[in-house]
Amino acid sequence: MMSMLSRKTWVVVLCALSLMRCSFLAGTPSMLPPGPHKLMVLPFTGRGPGLSLRNGHIAADRLTAYLYMHRHYPVVDRSQVNDLLQQAGKANVYFLSRASLCALADTLDASVVVLGLIENQPAEVGGQHPLHRLVITLRFLDGRTGEILHIVQRRAESRAPLTQVIDDMLRALVDKL
Repeated sequence: MMSMLSRKTWVVVLCALSLMRCSFLAGTPSMLPPGPHKLMVLPFTGRGPGLSLRNGHIAADRLTAYLYMHRHYPVVDRSQVNDLLQQAGKANVYFLSRASLCALADTLDASVVVLGLIENQPAEVGGQHPLHRLVITLRFLDGRTGEILHIVQRRAESRAPLTQVIDDMLRALVDKL
């Protein structure tokens, strides 16, 4: 009777370990609260030499695509976001108030607003291409309240073209979600 109980216990333990391993291999759970989310990515703010509004829009477009294609999040189309921002006369999203962010999210039916910041601190080191020292920060905000849900950040140094470095960093950040 004792060995029977031990076998059952071992079977339960092995099954539990197997399930834990499977959940680990499936990836980490999302850092966003549970529930269906529709994400709205605003144009990134850029700081430092070589960054422009264009870089901010391209980064937002790429992040939106990666969130949709790789993480399967429903997203608001970037053309709708840009149109609404233009209608509202909001050229620089860095200065949007909490109320304005929530109003944008409500208008486009987004439950999560994503704000991005790209910082470039290039180093003047010999060679053809400058050494880019980049930091990208993504803030995920609740579309109803404006409260921060999650923040991810990535740093990189590279001599690759700036747009390529940003693209690689965004892919890595999406993988961290």
